[in-house]
Amino acid sequence: MSNEIKDLMERIEPAREKILLLSNKCIEFITVYPNQIQRLVDLWSRIMETTSQKLSLLFLCNDILRSSPSENLRSLFQFSLSRAISLASSDTASISDIRKVLKLWGDGQFFSRPVLEDWEKICQRAEQYGGRTDRSNFMHIINLGKKLRNLKNSSDNLLISTNWEKLKAAQDEHKAREELIKEIVACMKKVYHGHLNITICLQRINEKLSSIDEISS
Repeated sequence: MSNEIKDLMERIEPAREKILLLSNKCIEFITVYPNQIQRLVDLWSRIMETTSQKLSLLFLCNDILRSSPSENLRSLFQFSLSRAISLASSDTASISDIRKVLKLWGDGQFFSRPVLEDWEKICQRAEQYGGRTDRSNFMHIINLGKKLRNLKNSSDNLLISTNWEKLKAAQDEHKAREELIKEIVACMKKVYHGHLNITICLQRINEKLSSIDEISS
């Protein structure tokens, strides 16, 4: 994976020209290295988890999809977009812009109508509940577990003729496995800390109620 693309994604800005520049570099990269599309999408997904510029990354995805005719690229992004939209919509101020992107994808028939409707429901839930829910985190953990399981299956099916190719495939699998495990752990921590914050808030409420009861009595 190009270090330049990784650095630009990690430092992505909402400026239109910056997003377009990065989009062009991504398209150039996967045009030269079409077998690296999965790694590009995985990189985008990982950075989406931690960046504060989630909407900008969603705009980047839109630019890449609209600039590339690759059906494989669309299907790989589709796998990660439910999670990405859930994360981006946690900032409810971004929901109107997310819906504009969904409309563009609908008009361009990039994704099926049921898929787009599911993503619209994510936006509706974010409006209703004010951000991410534990369910989205749990579903993401489940999907990552499936990717981890499928990783070994896909490597077993590769036709490898030389020892060097076997070593390279094993190294790639090990690295991908490590990155997936780190992402699973990070997501589980978010669920844990979310519940911990709720518990602390409830304890403080109970303490205040107890104080009020003591004063009243």
